[in-house]
Amino acid sequence: MTVQSLLSEKKEQIAKKWFELVADSYPSQTSDFLKSKKNQFLNPVGFTLKEGLSGICNELSLGMDESILKKCLDDIIRIRAIQDFSPSEAISFVFLLKKVIQEVLPELSEDAKEYVSVMVEKIALMSFDIYMQCREDLFEIRVREAEKRNFRLLQVANQLMELKDERVNDLVTGVIDNEKGKG
Repeated sequence: MTVQSLLSEKKEQIAKKWFELVADSYPSQTSDFLKSKKNQFLNPVGFTLKEGLSGICNELSLGMDESILKKCLDDIIRIRAIQDFSPSEAISFVFLLKKVIQEVLPELSEDAKEYVSVMVEKIALMSFDIYMQCREDLFEIRVREAEKRNFRLLQVANQLMELKDERVNDLVTGVIDNEKGKG
């Protein structure tokens, strides 16, 4: 039996165990919530994690179409990139896959284990690229927001300066008119 067929046979079990481990990487209250709520609208993060992890398991069993794999990873990484995870923590969930596969399929040959290791490393590298792109996107958004805030502050400052100049001109004109009236 090939590695892909073994993975295909057990992909639901692998995805379920993997989801449990990934959910456990969150604080206990969050982990419990992620595991308990199945509804996509009540628990969008949990739903996205489950869907993404299942998609990755499916692709691993089919031979790994990179475009589908990137989509599955992107959905998960976007969430983890904005959370309080370090870069290594954000993509560490990928390495849990290897552990899960070894637990679910202890009968894998050495060649099959090597194949799984190589695929997990490939997924991890893709995850890192996606993570870095997400962080870059977040940085650019923050820069644009700061620029907008600064631009608005400059507009307000300019309006205040114009108002101040008008008042100064009014005061000077008033003093001059007052002096003329005395003379």
